[in-house]
Amino acid sequence: MEKTGSSNSALRIILSAGILVGGFFLISNVREILRWFEGYQDLPDGFRYSLFYSIQIALCLIVGFIFLKVGDFKQSVWNALGLDTPVMKGLGWAFVFTLPMFLGYWIVCGINKEVTTEDVVFWSIVSPFAEELFYRALLIGFMFRFLRMGFLPAALIVSIIFGLGHLSQANELMESIGVFGLTLFGSLLFGWIYLEWKNNLWIAFGMHLFMNLYWNIFDIEASNALGGWAANIFRFATIALAIALTIRHISKGKSQLSGRWLKFG
Repeated sequence: MEKTGSSNSALRIILSAGILVGGFFLISNVREILRWFEGYQDLPDGFRYSLFYSIQIALCLIVGFIFLKVGDFKQSVWNALGLDTPVMKGLGWAFVFTLPMFLGYWIVCGINKEVTTEDVVFWSIVSPFAEELFYRALLIGFMFRFLRMGFLPAALIVSIIFGLGHLSQANELMESIGVFGLTLFGSLLFGWIYLEWKNNLWIAFGMHLFMNLYWNIFDIEASNALGGWAANIFRFATIALAIALTIRHISKGKSQLSGRWLKFG
């Protein structure tokens, strides 16, 4: 009986992993699938973006729900993705983390008078939420928490994919390397913060939201994720503050990653 139980448990884990992999390919290709439909490209930008992100977010919830049911994990999808964690606490800490960018860009760069509603709604709010839900909560979170992978293997696999997805922002080799390295590091950072703040998706989303928002509403002379010298000084100050305050938070309790940086367990 014990051996049968272990076999069933292993089978559930394998099936759950398969669902996560299949979900990854499906969610990653939503835009390409939508392009199969005649007229999609002719839709107004706002409607097209709304449709794309709505489907992507819904699929994250559906894949997460199926994963948990097949693996017999006794959690709701809302809880497993960190959506039921304190919203205001997460967004509040994210705002504190990003104060160097806010204050620095305000003083040095000034307001971007050409910012659009689309820049704020889709690229500062909706896109960051979809990315954090997909890459950090569903992929890194489920691989670490339910499939019991070590943090670095799980986060590196996802972050490499995340970095490769941003290469379209670059035109030259060195620029591509910079964009890839920065977005890969950002994904690792957001994944670490998400887990160390007890799977609070709102803190990772909030940090992503505010960083993108400041990038859009202030007049920063950069066309991609790499940015210029002024942009990077304040961005790295934000990252340093986020790391310092997260380490301080960990010191008051126990790290969620203790003994789980590399190995399964």
